[in-house]
Amino acid sequence: MSHQNNLSTPLNIVAVSGGLNSPSKTESLVQAILDELAEATQINVHFIKLSEIGPLLGGAIYRNQLPQRVQDDLAAVEAADALIVGTPVYRASFTGLFKHFFDFVEQTALVDVPVLLAASGGSDRHAFWKRLSCRTPRTPAQSANPYWIPAGPALPPNNRTLRK
Repeated sequence: MSHQNNLSTPLNIVAVSGGLNSPSKTESLVQAILDELAEATQINVHFIKLSEIGPLLGGAIYRNQLPQRVQDDLAAVEAADALIVGTPVYRASFTGLFKHFFDFVEQTALVDVPVLLAASGGSDRHAFWKRLSCRTPRTPAQSANPYWIPAGPALPPNNRTLRK
C-alpha cells in the first residue's frame, strides 16, 4: 500500500470518532481535521462514529459476531491510507468501546499506516491521557509516526498545534 499521494489519486482516509454522543466535541474535532486535510490534498473519507455503531459492538467477543456494517467499517480501517482517530478523554483514558472497536482490527493491518490521534476533554488536565494510555490500543503502537492533537477549553480549534 503506497502512502504517497499524487494529484490524481485521492488518499483513502478513515476517520474514527470515539465520542458516544452525537453531536460531540470529538466528532467536531475529527471533522475539523478532515476539513483542514481536504484543503491540502484530495481525500476520500470513510467516517466511523461510535455514537452510531457503539450499540452493535458491546455484545461481540469475536469479529464474526459483528453485524456486517461494523465488519465493513473494520475492513475500511484495515485498507486505509491513513487514519484520523479521535477520542474523548474519560477518566484519563479513551472510552472502552473505542478500544473494543480497535481490538477487532487485524493485528498487522495498521503497520506503517500513518495515524493522527486527537483527543477532546473537559480541561487541560486531560492532556495527560497521552502519557497514561495512548499506547494501549494497537493502532498507535504499530502505526507509522502517530501524531496527536489535544483539544480542550484552553485550546480552541484554530490554536491547536500538532505534537508528536
